[in-house]
Amino acid sequence: MNARQVEIFRLVMLTGSVTETAKRLHVSQPAISKQMRLLEDNVGFTLFRRSGNRLHPTDEAMALFEQVEMLYRGLDQLDRFAEDLRESRRGMLSVATMPLLSQGWLPRTVADFLRDRPDVSLSLVARSTDWIARSVAAGRSDLGLGLFRKDELGVIQTPLLQLPLVCVCPRGHPLGARKRIEIEDLAGHDLIAPSNFDPLHLALPQPLAQLISAQKRRLEVFTTQTALELAMNGAGVAIVDVMTALERPSDTVCVRPIGQNIAFNIVIMAPRHRSHSRLVQAMQRQLVADALAAQERAFRFVAECES
Repeated sequence: MNARQVEIFRLVMLTGSVTETAKRLHVSQPAISKQMRLLEDNVGFTLFRRSGNRLHPTDEAMALFEQVEMLYRGLDQLDRFAEDLRESRRGMLSVATMPLLSQGWLPRTVADFLRDRPDVSLSLVARSTDWIARSVAAGRSDLGLGLFRKDELGVIQTPLLQLPLVCVCPRGHPLGARKRIEIEDLAGHDLIAPSNFDPLHLALPQPLAQLISAQKRRLEVFTTQTALELAMNGAGVAIVDVMTALERPSDTVCVRPIGQNIAFNIVIMAPRHRSHSRLVQAMQRQLVADALAAQERAFRFVAECES
């Protein structure tokens, strides 16, 4: 029994006619009859009894047809599985991100990506940039989102977002009266910064990093979201990225840009020595597209804060 004989047998069963089967397969009627005789010789029993121009399947043929249909349903499922892989609708994704992206924009982007992909599983973890780079280079994470790092050998870094830093202070705070805050303006104020998770010296200019370190009262937190919450509750002035500031309730705090155009440079990290699946490539494309829109919104927000 070969695949061609099985195909012919199935069509004969479905159409009840050798003539119709020959038409559908674009071969001669004698060729179909020959293959049916060969199939009967292979299986060792009669498949059809003929009455005039009609074929009547035997009980054995009916039993064999059930198995053939199960085979074809399996092939249909295999086709759909391959299509899902081709269209990036099936598989497992592992994404590592720095904490400041783990709330707000990134969850919305990931949720949008998963909405039409019910068979895609996802692992999303928040870690430091150092951890992310090591995880991606070792193949434990498919993609990483972190701060740009010089001389990072194990990963390919693709620019994703440039996030200006801003000051967030409670309504009525003296710094709120300024349209733009210079670094020296921050001296003497309680500053809140997420300096114990991703070392800010990787991204901050030296004068600002020194100012934060020299403060008599230091308020260090785990995430930019925590810094924002503390500022909203009057604990001090938070130094956060503009994307975090966009999540704040506008009636409780004021947001002011920091001079010198200080920004976090966020990149997508991918392993340098490992190929990407179609699913990973689709995720990366969506991240880049959504980041472009988020970037434009962030710059508009900074401009509005100065107006």
